Amino acid sequence: MSDRGAYGKVSGTMTPDDVVASVCRLADDFKTQRNVSKVDLLCRSGYLESESVSEADIEAYLRLHPELVDVWIRDSQDQRNSTGWWIAEPLDRLLFERLPDDAMRTTYQNFRTERKWTVGNLPETTRRTFDDKCTACAFYVRQRIRDLAELIHRTRPG
Repeated sequence: MSDRGAYGKVSGTMTPDDVVASVCRLADDFKTQRNVSKVDLLCRSGYLESESVSEADIEAYLRLHPELVDVWIRDSQDQRNSTGWWIAEPLDRLLFERLPDDAMRTTYQNFRTERKWTVGNLPETTRRTFDDKCTACAFYVRQRIRDLAELIHRTRPG
């Protein structure tokens, strides 16, 4: 992968594979490099220069590195805001039945589908279900990256 200059600028030419890897590792890098924001990591990834990373590219990389899928799922669970994209594992009937009250069961059920991975966007009602964990995660990552890129474009001076 290329060396990076100051302020996350790419100082060399990154290959498309480098960009895909950087995008897919963003949640893990954020977790391990606690002093760097997701915005900075996306700027460093080379994504903003190309924005050509497809959902299929992300899925292929995640299948080669399945440990990153769990990192993205934890990243979704760790979000501390009431808007944005999220991913949820299939509804677990045993866990659902053990929840102590109706309010918790309703909340749990609102974000999950039986035997399907669910990806959604709050406060919108956008929601898609997937049979496969990697496919669901690739869709989730693509949406999160697009949202971050949009934020960067809106807030950049000039």
